[in-house]
Amino acid sequence: MGHSSYSRLLVPFMPRSAPTCFHAGVGEANSERQPNIRRKRLSTLRKGSAARPAMRDLGILQIVSYLHALIIHYFLANALANDSLHRAG
Repeated sequence: MGHSSYSRLLVPFMPRSAPTCFHAGVGEANSERQPNIRRKRLSTLRKGSAARPAMRDLGILQIVSYLHALIIHYFLANALANDSLHRAG
């Protein structure tokens, strides 16, 4: 609708009293646009469509970092076990 993805992600998290001047187009008064934005914000909150991609990215990042930590832990434990075995022998 002409919004950047950054402002579309910010819309659900903005408080109701937040200024909506950056949503108003050129030549449009702020008072004309505000009811439309409020309706859009409520429907966006209800659907959760704008918040979902960010949450999905956070979930994927969490899974990848967990797997990464598991792999590093496995290799470190393996290396330490091999090192202690070689020293004992």
